[in-house]
Amino acid sequence: MNLLMIIMVIFYCGHNDRGGILVNLFSLMSDSNLLQVELASYLFAHQSIITEKQLIDDLHSTKFTIREASTRLNSKLLKHPELNLTLTVDTTNRSTTYQLLNPTSINSNYLYVIYLNETIQYQILLHLFDKSSYSVPNLAASLNISESTLFRQTNHLNKMLAEFNLKIKNGHLYGTELLR
Repeated sequence: MNLLMIIMVIFYCGHNDRGGILVNLFSLMSDSNLLQVELASYLFAHQSIITEKQLIDDLHSTKFTIREASTRLNSKLLKHPELNLTLTVDTTNRSTTYQLLNPTSINSNYLYVIYLNETIQYQILLHLFDKSSYSVPNLAASLNISESTLFRQTNHLNKMLAEFNLKIKNGHLYGTELLR
């Protein structure tokens, strides 16, 4: 198993019940993208017409936030027709309803990967696993971010990786988990 697979298993699944800790890859996402993923996950799970009130109650959100998330999710789905997913929002009745058409586990997983690939921290991890090291100026340029943003994002990643005795330092990944 290569290093990328090991880290992705650690991040996604955590360790087993022998004292492991679950770190969710979705914690790398912005709040806006996370809400879109939560909305999509809810619609995937229910696979039926859902009222806006039900979404507000179950997702502990507001009408504005649900509508904004659905608009952004719909834009994402339109940009990725290969997903074969359609979000329908029906406002013709008194209550607004939402439904995902053609939901499958395959297109749900692919949608989640699309959102993850947009996060800077996930891109840092992918680059690090692919190249095994990086220089700050080159990676910042390739991610189209400032060096200070790269340092901030790396510091946030290090807080998450610390639970697994891993750390990104000077463009390399260090830690005892790598030796197992």
